[in-house]
Amino acid sequence: MALISRAHPQLLPSDSILARNVSWAFAGNVVYGLCQWGVLAAIARMGTPATVGHFAYALALTAPVILFANLELRSVQATDARGLASFAEYQATRGATTLIALGAIALIVAALRLESSLGAVTLFIAGAKAFEALADSLHGTLQQRERLDRVGQSQILRGLASVAVVATVMRLSGSLVHATAALALCWLAVLLAFDVGAVRRLQRQGGVPAWELPSLARVLALVRRTLPLGVAALLTSLNANIPRYVIEYHRGAADLGVFAACAYVIVAGKALTTALGQALMPRLGVAHARGDMDEFNRVIRSLVLIAVAVGGIGLLVALAFGRQLLGFLYGTHYSGAYWPFVVLMAAAVFGYAAPAAGAGLLSAGKFRTVSVFWIAIIVVTIVTSLALIPRFGLMGASAAVLASLATELTGGLYLLRRAVRQRPNPARAIA
Repeated sequence: MALISRAHPQLLPSDSILARNVSWAFAGNVVYGLCQWGVLAAIARMGTPATVGHFAYALALTAPVILFANLELRSVQATDARGLASFAEYQATRGATTLIALGAIALIVAALRLESSLGAVTLFIAGAKAFEALADSLHGTLQQRERLDRVGQSQILRGLASVAVVATVMRLSGSLVHATAALALCWLAVLLAFDVGAVRRLQRQGGVPAWELPSLARVLALVRRTLPLGVAALLTSLNANIPRYVIEYHRGAADLGVFAACAYVIVAGKALTTALGQALMPRLGVAHARGDMDEFNRVIRSLVLIAVAVGGIGLLVALAFGRQLLGFLYGTHYSGAYWPFVVLMAAAVFGYAAPAAGAGLLSAGKFRTVSVFWIAIIVVTIVTSLALIPRFGLMGASAAVLASLATELTGGLYLLRRAVRQRPNPARAIA
């Protein structure tokens, strides 16, 4: 415990600090989640379902690569109670992997021979996601120091600016290419003006070490250690996007646009569970490092129960008002997707709770377990997508998402239970 205290004395916050962190994380995730939907809604209102489909397809191409390159470094840094890597080493690793990801996306665009406008949209979204990845790395530093207020403020600023910029450019030009270019510039501005400044203020206060030349050997060691998490993130993103690939191939961009619009409604619902997970992840890491499995289990159970409750409320709203909600948000063309939307909200009950099990496995250091587990999940998604989407369309895609997320939650909880049983509890031994 002495090692933990010397490395990060802030990791055992008071209840008031925890409340502040949960409040800001919740606010940041709610606003950012709503704004992600707002960007898509603006494109839907000022474009066509095919325009939304192109936007969703570009996201589906770029997200797996960027997430793989991220190597889950933010979560690793936030739970790094022993100081296994320095601030400079985390930032250098994220910078190098992000550059590699951008090169890989450019090669993918060239290999697929996308039409010029879709290729440009894909590259601009990749640029925006790269700037977000750099900000995310700085957020890991802030999260580790229990400064989720700064993280939440950054998310709010980035989200509101995104909606304003995309809606304005779409209204003035009607061009998705121009809108995504403006989005990339917007996220670069937030990164430089806010995120970098927040970390620099902590450095001046002594809360973050000054920048130092990172050790190449330690950076490579960090990459080797987190590579299984990168693979898991890649598989996670591919898993989410496989139905989109199959829809685009078998049904076209317009149907993909409708499906993406329905799926984006559930993004805002993840705000509460994501906020709680981010606020409590450092405590999970400390509890596991101390061997306090009672506290570890209590936090995981609370996260799962809250997530299921949020998902259940969303499902009831979808059943009662789903048709009207889709028409109000996107237009009457989308109201016909009522039943696919209901099934997606049922899937969200599992999807909201699944990250709690994932956070527990990360805090327990089960990186390879997470990677292998995601291979099983992605097989379920591939099989169900190929079997259901060509025959049942959007309803089949929603059913494939339901099967995938149910597998993720039940399997994740099973693996976490095994991991916890393998860890002795010193607190009980002393008692």
